[in-house]
Amino acid sequence: MKIYAIGDVHGELGLLEEMMAEIMSEIREEDRIIFLGDYIDRGPKSFETIEFLIDLQMKHKDTIYLLGNHEEMLLNAIERGKFHDIMLWQENGGFVTVENYQKLGYLKNMDFHHEFPMAHFLFLKSLRLFYESANYIFVHAGVLNNSMTPGIDQLNEMDPDIFLWTRAEFYANPHGMWGKKIIYGHTPRKIPEVLEWSIGIDTGAALKDGGTLTCVVLPEERFIQKHK
Repeated sequence: MKIYAIGDVHGELGLLEEMMAEIMSEIREEDRIIFLGDYIDRGPKSFETIEFLIDLQMKHKDTIYLLGNHEEMLLNAIERGKFHDIMLWQENGGFVTVENYQKLGYLKNMDFHHEFPMAHFLFLKSLRLFYESANYIFVHAGVLNNSMTPGIDQLNEMDPDIFLWTRAEFYANPHGMWGKKIIYGHTPRKIPEVLEWSIGIDTGAALKDGGTLTCVVLPEERFIQKHK
């Protein structure tokens, strides 16, 4: 079985469509697709990206979607509806997403609780914090080693903010004691960062000066990339 892990999309539907066209041309029924979160914000087509991802799960059943920090911020805006939550999300790329939804007839009154599409809300609520396979841990931002024998129990007890927001605490320190390679996004780089214990595949899809969407195919560690 192969695993196709895809980094941060950030509303770049065109790159996602190109990526999935190539993946679907070679993927087998027993293979797995894992998205690492941050499907929305910054790029121009967050609404259409979520629609695409919902539809994809109908075409390839073994597809797993992780929660990113941008989805968490949007969920906070929807569920709590406080000014602080809404502004935090919008200031981190959500303004573009609001404009995208408004052009399609949603959020006209900025009432996130009542005007946000229910199918999209249910999709956001279904997202996982992490996924663990026999040889890999998949997460949006990273994990931290809090004991000498880390494992699934520690993952289940970990502060969700670590999965969604951590940066240098994670990628600047060795994490080989997990015994599994960690596949993550969140921290954009020009090229994927491949280390003995981790692979970072956020290559800045929404960057205006030549963003790139990256997929790593495991276990061969082959990269599929789509560029603006």
